[in-house]
Amino acid sequence: MTYETVLSLAWFFAGSFSLVFLIRQGLEVQHAAYFVAIGYLLTVVFLLVFSRTGFPRADISMAVGSLVMAGYFACFLYLPDLVLINVAPVLLALYIPVFWIPFNIALIRMTTVKNRGLIISLTFVIFPIVYFIGPLAGGATIQSLGSLGYDVVFAVALLLFVVNSALILLTWRKRAEKYAPKMDLTGAWSFPSSGFFFEGIQEGVFAVAIPLATFFLVGDEFDLGKMLAAFGVAGGVMSVVAGRMSDKKGKRKIFIILAALVCGPLLLLSAFVSDPLLFGLTIGAIYFFLPLLWIFLFVLSIDRAASSQNAIMVRELMLNAGRTVGAFLCLLATFFVSVQMTLMIAGISLLLVPLLGLKR
Repeated sequence: MTYETVLSLAWFFAGSFSLVFLIRQGLEVQHAAYFVAIGYLLTVVFLLVFSRTGFPRADISMAVGSLVMAGYFACFLYLPDLVLINVAPVLLALYIPVFWIPFNIALIRMTTVKNRGLIISLTFVIFPIVYFIGPLAGGATIQSLGSLGYDVVFAVALLLFVVNSALILLTWRKRAEKYAPKMDLTGAWSFPSSGFFFEGIQEGVFAVAIPLATFFLVGDEFDLGKMLAAFGVAGGVMSVVAGRMSDKKGKRKIFIILAALVCGPLLLLSAFVSDPLLFGLTIGAIYFFLPLLWIFLFVLSIDRAASSQNAIMVRELMLNAGRTVGAFLCLLATFFVSVQMTLMIAGISLLLVPLLGLKR
């Protein structure tokens, strides 16, 4: 969990402001949406490649993934804007499978059916905790240092990913195995795998709309950081409590359906909210319930799978296919409506999850 904490801190400290940086450089919202969409599309391509070639030893793969992300943030420091939006997404797309497939396989091997919900929820709870610290610190740094602040946050993120790579190589258990998961897509459209696709659409929209819509409402990086920090802390305690409860009762689907039925309508509402405080409260409520969807789709897919490695590969493929669709829909929508209005796409996608879950 140390590796996850370090890279999450680096990502939320600097990555929370990457799209705002593009806007500050004079690029359009459509450039930012393209940046996100092309990254997710290339992630799908890399996943398909690795499903045939396998991965190197787990520690080597994860360490390389961390160095790739150091290169990602180096792009923000050294590349011209129009080169940046075409090169950095390639590195992000490579990092997602190279780091997260071995990490998730190792994580699942630490669990059983009786403790899986709790352990995975404890892993997921790192994100809201770090999401509170990272954007707040990043926003304060940018505001206090002006234009130099962006150089500082990207340089710190770069350094943290290098440190993470070194930590992995120095501390990972000996004889870390090579992972060669093969992707069997039979039944990929059955629940819960299909749920990952619609979760992915929501995440693809969020990757563009949440930082930009919030920034346009609040006006500066420090206020953006405070708002994102509030979003991030919302779901932590709920995740752990629900994870333990699901292990005791053996029921996962009810939490998925509950989260989707709450968050879908709230997202439709959030598209029309113009008051920054009310927008923050609405999105905060969404972030309170969303971890239930993320965690229990993951847990249920492993519970039902014949092969946990294949389930993890299918999850990443469906998730990133959905992210690609969500980001491209967001890109197209911004030619006609504000970026905040694209949150309706995320809301509709989440409302489709319980429809599939109730049938299957």
